[in-house]
Amino acid sequence: MAVRKIPTKGNKPGEPPFKLELDTKDVLNMKWEKNMGSTFTDIKMTNQFDEFHTFKVKCTDNNIFRVRPPMGAIDPKTSVNIRVIQHAQERPPNNKHFVAILHMKCTAADAKKRDFKMQVWRPDSKPEGVIRIPIVFVDAVNPTGPSAPSAPAPADLQSTVAPTVKQ
Repeated sequence: MAVRKIPTKGNKPGEPPFKLELDTKDVLNMKWEKNMGSTFTDIKMTNQFDEFHTFKVKCTDNNIFRVRPPMGAIDPKTSVNIRVIQHAQERPPNNKHFVAILHMKCTAADAKKRDFKMQVWRPDSKPEGVIRIPIVFVDAVNPTGPSAPSAPAPADLQSTVAPTVKQ
């Protein structure tokens, strides 16, 4: 059986380069520990331009990841934090998953509309910038890098994080 290579970084042919500023572009480190429950990491995105921009965030598996906010508008010369939350019960393989961020200019009027997400991100919308950031899962107790499955979280950590419940 052939192994399917999943593109995790960079753009597909014909996609425009990402133009907004991010605090991370190379890799998104997500803490993971067996029986720890959900963990999250934040991405700071800055609109350094004089125009409003709208963004849309996608992930490879909606059963594992949630993104807050998944869409939004950024005022000129301001920043927004995007929270990526993982709910994996088993450690996903590194570099298989990624977060994709798309952006494009929008008007101030569009950014202020209550239903701007539906009006701006239509199926025929073309983003002005795209980036894919690979996700690497790191040990929550020793967050220096990827590791093999490790021991249960310490008792003091277990008391502060709700465990994942299998259904």
